[in-house]
Amino acid sequence: MIKLPRTALSPTTVRNVHANFDLLVKHITTRLPAIYIRKAPLISDPATSIATTTLYTTSAKIQEFGHFRIVATLVTTRAGTGGTASVTIGWNNGSSNQSATSGNIALNTLGSEVDFVLTFLVGTGQNITYATTVGGSTGNPAYSLNIKLEFLS
Repeated sequence: MIKLPRTALSPTTVRNVHANFDLLVKHITTRLPAIYIRKAPLISDPATSIATTTLYTTSAKIQEFGHFRIVATLVTTRAGTGGTASVTIGWNNGSSNQSATSGNIALNTLGSEVDFVLTFLVGTGQNITYATTVGGSTGNPAYSLNIKLEFLS
């Protein structure tokens, strides 16, 4: 517990701190993350691209919008002789479509990994999507994709 000298706490200061604390508690208890999606690992064997797939759609009914965080991990689970893979996340901020793409994993290196963390604003009634792109795949490699999506505010 922090102790402050009595002279530092006027009655006005105490009232203001109490009012702000009440607002903070109300905000925390009413805005806890309502969405937490963990996508089971997707295995691409052999390594091929995954077309754009909807992970989550914000609700237009309840005017759901806000900041989301996504964590996506690609891992080479069977090495081939060549190729790369990346993951692309897509969303609409309420004004226009947006996307971001991770770095590449090497499909010729077992355990090659890329972790992609992204925070973004999504508008009401919009899709959050993912897709993978595989290029130059040779030698029958495979990879896994793990995704976690959280609503922040």
